[in-house]
Amino acid sequence: MTIAEIHGKISQSGSNLSDCLEDLLTSDVFTACKYLRSKTLIIPFLSKAINIKDENLSPLEEINVKIIRFVFWPRLDRSEPDVLISIESMNGDYLIILVEAKYFSSKSSTALNDDELEIAETPRDQIAREYLDLTEAHKFLNIPKEKVKDMVLIYLTAHRSIPYEEMVESYKETKRFFKKGNEINLYWLSWFELLPTIKKIIDVSDWEEPVLNDLKKLLERKRLIRFNGYRLKENKYIPKLKIYKNVKKIKRKVYKGRWDFLKEEEYSSPVFYLGNHHLKEYQWSNIQKVSLKKIYRGGKNE
Repeated sequence: MTIAEIHGKISQSGSNLSDCLEDLLTSDVFTACKYLRSKTLIIPFLSKAINIKDENLSPLEEINVKIIRFVFWPRLDRSEPDVLISIESMNGDYLIILVEAKYFSSKSSTALNDDELEIAETPRDQIAREYLDLTEAHKFLNIPKEKVKDMVLIYLTAHRSIPYEEMVESYKETKRFFKKGNEINLYWLSWFELLPTIKKIIDVSDWEEPVLNDLKKLLERKRLIRFNGYRLKENKYIPKLKIYKNVKKIKRKVYKGRWDFLKEEEYSSPVFYLGNHHLKEYQWSNIQKVSLKKIYRGGKNE
C-alpha cells in the first residue's frame, strides 16, 4: 500500500513524473516508518538532522515516546508540506515536526531579496511559509498550545552535504516574519543518511525485518547510498601502481670529430602489485620512446 496513491499524488497520465517520484519516495519511506516502532527507525533517522550551525537534532532520541502520528500532505493555511509528525511523550508534552522532502527538485518558490524583504507582508520562500504554518499546526492536529513543547522543520533532500545557501536564505526570511525572541528550529537532513541508520539498528523485531530489508532494496535501487570504496575479491590491500624508468645514453658524432651523448628515456608498462607483492602487468598501451634526434630533425630518424 502506498500513501501517495491514496492522496492522489500519482497521475495516471504521467504528466507530473518528477513530483510522482518525489512523493512516491516520501510515501514509501515514511509509510514504513509509520508501521515500525518509533525507536526503530523514525527517531534515529530524524536525529541525524543538522542546522546551519552544524548542530544535531540529538535531543530527539531522549524523548520517551508514547504515541507518534503521521499526517501526509496536510493542507495548511500557506502550504502543503509532505509530512506532519506529532510525537507525544509519556508526560503529555508534544513535539511537532514538519518534513519538507525533495528528491530531484528544489524549493518550489525562491526567497525574497533584501529589497523585497523590507516591504513584503508575507514570505515567499517555501520553507519560510511552511515554518509559519508550523507555528499554527497544533490547531490542525487538535493539540492544546500549552502542551506543545517544541516545533521543528526538517528540509529533507538528496544533497550529500548541507545546501547551505538555501538554508541560510530560508532562515533569514523565516526570521523576518517570525516573532522576535523565539528560536527558529530549522534543520536539514539527507536521504543518504537513511541506509546507514538502518544498518546500525540492533534491536529489530521479527515482523520489522522484512520492512527494513525492502527499504534497503529501495534505497539501493534509487542510488541513495554512500560510496564506501571498491572491494577486492582476492586481496584486501589497495593496488599500488608503479612505472619503471630507464635512461640510456647514446654516443653520437656531432661535428668535426666532436662527440656528445643523446639521452633516450624508456618506460616500462605500468604494473601494480597487491599486498602479497606479486607483480602483475596491467595491459595499458605502452608509452612510445622517441629519441631527441628524431625530434630535432623534424621526425627524420637519421
